[in-house]
Amino acid sequence: MKYGKRLEMTGVLANLMAEFALETQVFSDLVIPVPLSKERLAERGFNQSIPLAQAIAATMQSRFSATLCWRKRNTVPQASLGRAERRRNVRHAFGVKQRIDGLSVTIVDDVATSGATLSSLAEKLKKQGAKRVDAWVLCRASFPKT
Repeated sequence: MKYGKRLEMTGVLANLMAEFALETQVFSDLVIPVPLSKERLAERGFNQSIPLAQAIAATMQSRFSATLCWRKRNTVPQASLGRAERRRNVRHAFGVKQRIDGLSVTIVDDVATSGATLSSLAEKLKKQGAKRVDAWVLCRASFPKT
């Protein structure tokens, strides 16, 4: 979907995640996609996490925001890095525009490998007052170096 720019797949994949959300009966006040940098968004043309997050938010009957968080800088793609490099790469990479005191937040991304991106964004959300942060991903990848 992402690298092949196969946008027609987003609906099917989002529906799979939404079905899982129904089964788990987890609730969040707010659902957000992992943000892309302006440069990466311009290069790719879309943020693959947005339709996934929208589907989960609709299923959970939660608020959705694609603008609460932003990526402060264009980081090197995580796929090319080892575990320690991934953590350094996304350290201080995210911003949160406002306080979210007491809210339960779900972060949505397409793939998690080391969890560095999700952890970095979750840390920022907690500093802005989130009481709980969950991470939902379409795919969990595992590689010996990560």
